[in-house]
Amino acid sequence: MIAKVTAENLESFLASHRYILLLSDADWNKHKELAEQFRRIAAEAETAQGVGDFAFGELDVADEGLWDFLRQYQVMNVPAILYCCGGQPMKTVIGCQQNIKEQVVYMLEDDANGWW
Repeated sequence: MIAKVTAENLESFLASHRYILLLSDADWNKHKELAEQFRRIAAEAETAQGVGDFAFGELDVADEGLWDFLRQYQVMNVPAILYCCGGQPMKTVIGCQQNIKEQVVYMLEDDANGWW
């Protein structure tokens, strides 16, 4: 399940799981390839056994209450995904061409190696 993340629930959502992927997007963005990949991976994770402590959320960049957070983590364009660990964004990757599964592997390796 993908949660709708707002300024009101952002803090509690970030604290809800060890690993979180946040899709930052906007209704006006015509390029929905990344959103489709994100939704597919979230659905796979929901049905997979032993995936770990993951949560998936979507942020609407039009939500003014999120602007400081988005600016802090350098979300300057959409679509973007924030890869979070332990309640904090580790990395922001902007653009449609990213491979989400590959980025998750990097995130898990960094966490396992104590780099985060």
